[in-house]
Amino acid sequence: MNKKLALLSVILLLPLMVLVMGMGETVKVGGGALRNSIDVGDRAIDFTLNDLFGNPVTLSDYKGKVVFLNFWATWCPPCRDEMPGMESLYTALKGEDFEMLAVSTDRASKSTVSQFISNRGFTFPVLLDPSGKASIPYGISGIPTTFIIDKRGIITQKIIGARNWGDVSVMNQLRELIRK
Repeated sequence: MNKKLALLSVILLLPLMVLVMGMGETVKVGGGALRNSIDVGDRAIDFTLNDLFGNPVTLSDYKGKVVFLNFWATWCPPCRDEMPGMESLYTALKGEDFEMLAVSTDRASKSTVSQFISNRGFTFPVLLDPSGKASIPYGISGIPTTFIIDKRGIITQKIIGARNWGDVSVMNQLRELIRK
């Protein structure tokens, strides 16, 4: 009886598992390989999203700069925790060959995201991605997720989870990358 129940469970659950595992969008990366996300060493996938003021922002416009690309949401406690450090980092490196792009994955209204940023006094650029136009190709499965992209457009770091971005050692590592 137990073997029949186990076999029945596998038969019923297998299609569900295949469906869930296949839900991530597959993207073409580099030499034509198909994967569900991008990683260190890959070329950053270009996208255009609107900022909080409705202006289109295109990632490739920042080629020649080190880009801090962060995916986050207003409802995410670890995202909220790391944002003051992001502001410190942005303020410290502003004016160097560096840009920060904080991509909100909120499906909430633009005004909700705008109010969140304004109430906390953050000044770094925020882009809106309610439909997953950027987060799906990047394979974002948890937030916050941050990519550090070098001046050539290559991903040098992929960090999943919150970090203290205001730490001096982080700033020094990014300044080293800026000097290259």
